[in-house]
Amino acid sequence: MLGTIRGTSSLAPAIGLFASLSTAALAADPVGPVEAVPLWNGFYVGGHLGGAFVDWETDTSFVATNPVTGETNSGTFPGPDSSDTAFIGGVHVGYNWQQSDNYLFGVEATASALAGESNDHYTISAASLTAADLGAITDPVDGFVSDWSRSVEWLATAKARAGYLIDPSVFLYVTGGLAVGGVRSDTSYTGLVDQGVPTLFSASANSRDTQVGYTVGGGAEAALTDRLSIRAEYLFVDLGKADRPLGTYIDSPCCAQTVSANEDVRIHTVTIGLTYHF
Repeated sequence: MLGTIRGTSSLAPAIGLFASLSTAALAADPVGPVEAVPLWNGFYVGGHLGGAFVDWETDTSFVATNPVTGETNSGTFPGPDSSDTAFIGGVHVGYNWQQSDNYLFGVEATASALAGESNDHYTISAASLTAADLGAITDPVDGFVSDWSRSVEWLATAKARAGYLIDPSVFLYVTGGLAVGGVRSDTSYTGLVDQGVPTLFSASANSRDTQVGYTVGGGAEAALTDRLSIRAEYLFVDLGKADRPLGTYIDSPCCAQTVSANEDVRIHTVTIGLTYHF
């Protein structure tokens, strides 16, 4: 019995020493607070910037009218087409719903400004115009000679998002919805008027229109803190086609010939952004 008591008593100093060492170790290397995983539910606002690649697909059309007989003849020619780059930057605001541990849905609106323009020199030879039974200027310029300056000045979207969380702080998403853009298109060309004496003149047509289309795309978003996230996003935007009257190419007693353009504007954007979550 005494042996048992002495054995138990001999453990007391060892237990006290272990407790002292454990306390000292915890004091020397404290465990910090675990960073909270962001809650994706709720409102957010942020900014984005990147590059935009603007594609212009154009058809140029002529309509010739004989003022005596009233007969008309028309012809359409492809071009000018171009692809140009622009800088894009803007803001976004939206709301997320995290429906389960892995799925997230939301709505978002964006407003962006674009900086960059397309400049093209475009000609249709007199031979090509006359082959289509149209009038043409032959001297001192050959056919339809024109210069085009075009740009998308601003872009706004209203779209839905659907995402999948591959990690509590990272999700991939697809998005799509309405797109609205401010499109500028300026064209100048050499025309001819004949009131007894053939005279060349410089014609110009300037337009600024708001065009409505759609956007689709996708991206990835990752949490930096419990309030701040970073994203990378790609969008395809189609602003549709617009018919633009350019004016009179030839005006003479034999005929009046007008020219117009049908322009289709498509945009590819690649942006990065920072978002603050409320």
